[in-house]
Amino acid sequence: MKSYIEAIDQTLNHKLSMSNMELYHSNLLARVLEKYKEEPFSLLEGVVPNYKAYRTICVERESKHKDLTIILSNGNQTITVIIENKFKSLPEREQLEKYTTKDSNMYYILLSLTEPEKDILPEKWCWKNYDELSKYYSKIAKKTNDLLFKEFLKDYIRYISAVSKLLNASELDMELEKYYIEPSVRKELKNIGLVDLVDKIRYEKMKNRIKCNNGIGRPYSNRMSGGFYFGYNYEINEYLSFDIQIQGNQYRHKLNIKKSIGKSKEELIDICENLKTKKLFFTFEKNDFLITPSRRRNNWNKYESDKSIDLYDYKKIVDQATFKDLITYINNQIKILVRNSKEIENLVMNEEQTSRNLKK
Repeated sequence: MKSYIEAIDQTLNHKLSMSNMELYHSNLLARVLEKYKEEPFSLLEGVVPNYKAYRTICVERESKHKDLTIILSNGNQTITVIIENKFKSLPEREQLEKYTTKDSNMYYILLSLTEPEKDILPEKWCWKNYDELSKYYSKIAKKTNDLLFKEFLKDYIRYISAVSKLLNASELDMELEKYYIEPSVRKELKNIGLVDLVDKIRYEKMKNRIKCNNGIGRPYSNRMSGGFYFGYNYEINEYLSFDIQIQGNQYRHKLNIKKSIGKSKEELIDICENLKTKKLFFTFEKNDFLITPSRRRNNWNKYESDKSIDLYDYKKIVDQATFKDLITYINNQIKILVRNSKEIENLVMNEEQTSRNLKK
């Protein structure tokens, strides 16, 4: 991974894009399309029928919040292509749906470094990756007489190639790849502005490997102040749910409960200890890749909001742990949680006491 980081850092385009990567890449594409209007835009292959007959008329940036709006014509017909550019982030389906119309002369492209999940793209949207964009720039570089711009595009192509290889390296066969990223590598990834993207992709891949029994539960990946994290949420009832979570080197089991049931933090800690004693949850079944942290203030960590209290316990993930270890373990823990859910509900809710509290 280090060789790809070094290759990225040596390119001019990387240094120029550091302040705002997605804006930089969108602005460059707009500039190339405007400068070389007569060159067929090869990114449209498989999107627009007979795309080679179309020439760019104009390009709009951030029109109604869309990254790129491209107007093209073949002399008889004018079409519009919307490009949503996601260099460092991954898209949300809702965002793409907002841009979609029923107009048959409108075409939609999601441009990103990595392939989106299968349910992300709405109907009418096509995915194109940055390697395909690089091929378009390569054609421009070969034809242009602007020698300075030719070298600039060649540098950009080297930059994208190195970034793609870096991300492919972070998506290695998850049967073998170590979960742990060396601190020195993480520091270098942070220095080039790509650590969040690498984490996000790795956690997205984990999310896709989690098996929800008959659609029960919800795997997710998200970002908080400490960086990206991955989790699985299982809702017992409207007041109670549990999470299995991974962030950095922490593997967590978490209880989430509404304050309206009227239980104090002390009561909840007793409940968690009881769940552990009865081996219903918080047990961290025996394994070789989770260890108890050497330094910790207490067994139960707490998040609290106006409406709920979350308590969690955690183990440290050892450096040698693989994705296969963690994914297999999580899937087994989900089975245990689902199997014990009724007994857990009875123990936590303490029906007689809870029902009195809810009626108040």
